Amino acid sequence: MINREVFARDPLKNSIPNDGVAKIVEPESPGDWDVLRYELSTFVCEGEYRRGLETILDTYLRNLDRPTQPAAWVRRYLAPRG
Repeated sequence: MINREVFARDPLKNSIPNDGVAKIVEPESPGDWDVLRYELSTFVCEGEYRRGLETILDTYLRNLDRPTQPAAWVRRYLAPRG
């Protein structure tokens, strides 16, 4: 068995419309909506990442009525190749 056989979608048959770079923007074009649809349909959120995201979103929602919001920086970690 090879790695790609364990995925629900074959990664060689699906392209990433945004080259893996997520942006927070208001979708304006059909392409923007395609990227958003792709991101939402392929996003996996489990374990500590899930709990962290829940904390960030909960804090944001609890502070909607305030003039400033606590901030969070989300960064994708790329493991070194080689």
